[in-house]
Order: sequence, then structure tokens, then C-alpha cells
Amino acid sequence: MLKIKIKLLGLALCLTACTAVRSAQPNPSPKPALPITLNGSLTLLCSSDLHYQSERLQSQVSVVPQMIYNEAITAAMLAQMQDAQPDRIILTGDLVNQGDEQDHQKMAAMLRKVNETVPVRVIPGNHDLAMVTREEFANLYHEFGYDQAYSRDPDSLSYAELTDAGVLLVLLDTNSERPGGSEGTLSDATLKWLQDLGEQARQSGWLMLTFSHHNLLDHTVTASSDIVAAADTVKVLLEQLNVKTHISGHRHTGHIQTDTAGAQSLTEIVLPMPIAWPNTYGRIQISMEGLDYTQETIDVAAWAQTQGLANPDLLDFPAYSVQAQRQVNQSTLDSTLKNAELTPEQRQLMEEVFQRTMFSYRQGQLDQIRAELLAHPGYQAWQALGPDTIWKRWLQALLTNEEQSPGDHIHVEY
Repeated sequence: MLKIKIKLLGLALCLTACTAVRSAQPNPSPKPALPITLNGSLTLLCSSDLHYQSERLQSQVSVVPQMIYNEAITAAMLAQMQDAQPDRIILTGDLVNQGDEQDHQKMAAMLRKVNETVPVRVIPGNHDLAMVTREEFANLYHEFGYDQAYSRDPDSLSYAELTDAGVLLVLLDTNSERPGGSEGTLSDATLKWLQDLGEQARQSGWLMLTFSHHNLLDHTVTASSDIVAAADTVKVLLEQLNVKTHISGHRHTGHIQTDTAGAQSLTEIVLPMPIAWPNTYGRIQISMEGLDYTQETIDVAAWAQTQGLANPDLLDFPAYSVQAQRQVNQSTLDSTLKNAELTPEQRQLMEEVFQRTMFSYRQGQLDQIRAELLAHPGYQAWQALGPDTIWKRWLQALLTNEEQSPGDHIHVEY
């Protein structure tokens, strides 16, 4: 089940994600790397945290109202991805919400239809393994990456696929050894497997791109428990292997962060949760010019029309979804400010800056209005009069971080 108390609107604070990486220091590369040489371009459409569930749970709908339409949103997204005919569709975990086998079977059936024309690749998230074993997960989704793997890690559900374009896709299983545990693990054996793959890529001139469910970098307001433990070890290894971009999910809100150490850098792209506003997924285009990431909006309304549906929420989905998000934001405000001594004008200003920050942050466009919001009298009221809660600290962290990059697009050179 979704961790409601921790998620709070499915923002960056969602789901306890302490990923414990047992120490394994990377060894120096024995041979110099060959220049990256691609055989062509590669297009990937990526999503994470679909959280499909056939049963409707009111406690979860109250936090993400669009959850009631999760099946329709998922079907619309997969159909849109399939119509685009990318080289791969990659889903980085939490395919289902409660982890039960029945929902896994339904998800696998949906993916199987897409896989007829577009290769689908998956890795598990912490929710996926709550009620099935790793072996059962691999059996359920064997045709979505495991059967096609160039290499599989015997110690986890990690695997790699070498594409015709000369890009080595490495999908890392960072899940806990404890069934359903949100804390993650990368064993020494998995890190050694990753290092060996990276050396093959370096010596062959392949571009190596890594994926996981859990995050590697600190994304502005991430609690310390949400950051991969011993992440520095993993970052050093990836930088040593000339990996420039890592793609993950887990936070439910799209975000991009770059870690730079000297001449080395690692950019992590966190994929958004498709069922929550703004209802998007990621598009990655790889060429010799580099990697370009953008977001695509799921056209649920168009899908509903093709299905002959009469539900007004689905037929005017953009309006429904933004209003649902606004109502959740308002519920948070009402709870946070209920005991604050404010004039009606002060409260109105504080609500305005909170709503605008929330919406622009979820869109990945907070950088465009940060200066305006910092000068907003509502922000000044939050600092002077706002209760000392996570939301006051959240506003301050987001709006004072002037180095934060856009969350909806980036270009990474190789």
C-alpha cells in the first residue's frame, strides 16, 4: 500500500526509500576507455510508479484522487507510448500498488499487448515485491527484459540489454532483501557485476545508461532516509565507468539533479508518477550529440473518446486532474494553517504562494518563477507567521535553491 503518511500528496517526500548499499569500493579501470561510438539514435519512453491496483482504497484516493482512474490513465499512457513506436518502453518499478499476484498478472497482460509492437522493459520497485518473490516477479515479467538480457546479475533482478544502437541499458534492482521493504540494497556481488559490465562498455565504445527504482542523488527536499545509503560509492563507480545519466523513480514527482565532482558529473532524472498531475512520462532521445530528456503529457481525454467512454472526468481530464490536485493542495493548507493566527488577507497570500509553488514544482518549471515567488508577500508571511512544519521548510528549500535546474527537460553531453 502507498505510504500515505510519508508521501503527503505524492511529492518528493513520498515513500521511505533508505537504500542500503553494502560497501564495495570500485577498482581503478585497467584499460583506457574507447570513445563512445553509436550505431544510430535511440528513443526511449520511460515511466515509473504506475501503482496499478484493481481495488479502490479510499485512503489512497484521498491523497492522489486520480488513483480512482489509475487503470484508465495507465491504459492511455501505454497506448500513447505504443503509437509513438519508440525503440524501447522502460518502466522503473512500482508497476502495481499492493504487490499481489492478481494485479501483477493484469499488468503483465497490458504490457504483453504493447510488447507485440514495441519492446517493453521493466524492473521491480519496492511495492512490486511486497507479496511476490523475486523469482515469481521474474516469471511474471520474463518477456519484458529478462529473456532478452545481454547479462543478468545472479544476485538480484538486475540485468542489462545491449541495443543495436550501441547503448548498454543497465536496469538495477535496488530493492530490499526484506519482502516489500522500502529500503534498498546493492550487494557487493551486484556492484562487481555492474563494474564488469561497465568495463566491457568502456572497452567497446558503448554508451552505458543506468536505471533503478530508488534514487542515487539528493533532490532538494529529500529526507536523509530517502537517499541511497553509501551513494558516494555508487556515484564514484558510475563516474569511473563514464556513466553520465541515471534514471530512477520512487519520489512520485519528476525532478532532475546533477552531481559534479571535478571533471566528472552524474545527472539523475527522476521520472514522474503518471497518475498524479501533471500526468506525464519521460522521453529520452540519444544520439552522438548527447542525451535529451523531455516530458510528454498523457492524453487521457483522447483515449477516452476512442474507447467510447461517457465519463466527464475522463473526457475533460486536464481540467479534472488539475482541480483534483488543487483540492489536495487546499486540504494540506487547511490542515497546516488551521491553528495559525492569520488575517484573511495573510492566509489568502500564503495559500496563493503555496499553490503556485506546488503546481510549478510538479511541472518541473519552478525555476521560471522562483524569483517572483521569493518576492511574493505570501512567502514573507510563511517565513514570519507560518507554523514550523514540513511545508514551511519545503517552501524555503525549494525557493531558496537558485541552482536547481528545470525538472522537465535536460540535455546531457557525452
